[in-house]
Amino acid sequence: MKKFMRLKMKWKLTIGAMLAVVLVWGAIYIAIGDTSVSLALNLSTLSITEGSTSTALYTSTFSGTDDNYVDTDDSSLNGYANVKRLIWTTSNSGVVSFVDDDGDYQETIDNTIRPTLYGASAGGATVTVSYHSRTYDENGSIATDTVVKSASASVYVPIEVEFYVTRDGTDVTDENYYEVGDIITISSNTSTSNPLFISTTNDTTGNVTSDGVVKLVSSTYNTATLEVVGGGKTVITARTTDGEGVTALSSTFTCVGEVEFYEGSDYANSEGHYIQTLSSGQKYMILDDTDFESFTYETVPSNVTYPTSSGVEYKIDDTSIATVTAGTVCGVAAGVTKLTAGVTVTDVNGDSTWLTYDTVNIVVPFKKQGEKTTTLNVDDQL
Repeated sequence: MKKFMRLKMKWKLTIGAMLAVVLVWGAIYIAIGDTSVSLALNLSTLSITEGSTSTALYTSTFSGTDDNYVDTDDSSLNGYANVKRLIWTTSNSGVVSFVDDDGDYQETIDNTIRPTLYGASAGGATVTVSYHSRTYDENGSIATDTVVKSASASVYVPIEVEFYVTRDGTDVTDENYYEVGDIITISSNTSTSNPLFISTTNDTTGNVTSDGVVKLVSSTYNTATLEVVGGGKTVITARTTDGEGVTALSSTFTCVGEVEFYEGSDYANSEGHYIQTLSSGQKYMILDDTDFESFTYETVPSNVTYPTSSGVEYKIDDTSIATVTAGTVCGVAAGVTKLTAGVTVTDVNGDSTWLTYDTVNIVVPFKKQGEKTTTLNVDDQL
C-alpha cells in the first residue's frame, strides 16, 4: 500500500513538472509572439547641406505583424506592427541629428516614418530605423525589447572648402603654376570632432612632410597652410577625417610647382658635374669625358624632389646623342642636345602644352671608347 502511495506521489510530481513546463513555454510563446515585419528605406544615401534640415529619408516599406503589440486606443490594431515601435538613431549626432516637434535636436526619435534630419557639421553618419517588439510587466515597465528589423542609410553633410594661393600677399590662385615659397591656404566647414585632413599625391599620412612639391606648415581643425617647396604636380585632397573615399566629404586641388634646373657647383651631382650658364643665358651641363669609361646615367640637378612621381615630363631632342629617364641622362655619342623638363596639360584634342618648364643643353664630350690597350714595339718587354 505504501509503495502504491509513493508511486502515486511520483506521478503527481511528474505531471506537475510537465504542467510547469507547459506553462513556462506558454509564457515564452506569449512573450515572443508571432512577429514578422517588413521594413525598408527609400534611399541608401542622402546629402544634407550644413545648417539645413531634410525630410527626404523615410520608410518606403513598413508592414507586418507583432503579437506583442497592444493598442490601448484602438483594439483593431492589436497584433500588427505599429509606427509607435519605430525608433530612429544616428551614429554621429555631431554630424546628423533629429529635430523633434519642439524644434530641439535629438540623438534618437520615434513614432514616425519620416523624421526631420538636421545637418550639424561636415561628415558622415549612419541613420538607422529599427522596429522594436516589446513586452511589459505588471507595472507597465518594459520587460523585453527585441529589435525585429532594421534598415540604414548613409547620410552626409558635404565638406565646403576654399582654396587660394598667395605670393608675397598677392592672390595668384589663377596662375598656371606656383613658385617655390608661395603659400597655399585651405579653409573648410569641418568641426573639432571631425577635423580637416590633408593628404597629397606623394604623402597620404596627413602630415604632408614628404610630398616634394608642397609641405604642411600649420593646421587647425578647419584650416591648413601649405608651402610650395619644389617643382612638379601634386593633387591636394582636403577631407573630413571620416571622409576617405567619399566624394561628398572631400575636395581636391591640383598644385603645379615651377620646374627649374639648378645652376652652380653647389648643386653638383654625385659625379661632380653641374649646370653652367653661357653669357646668352643658356644652361648647359657636360657629361663625363673619361676615356674608355662607358657613359652612365647621372642626375641633372633641379628642384624636382621625386622625378618618378612628381608629374614631371622629361624630353630630350636627340636620343642619338643622349637618353633621359626620370631626371637622369646618359650619353650615347658626342654632341649637344637639349633636355626639357616640366609639367604639361592636355586639351580636348589631345594636344599637350607646357604649364611650366626649363631647358638645359646636355653636352656629350668626345672620348675614346672600347677597351683600353697598350702599344708594344719590337724588343719591348712586359
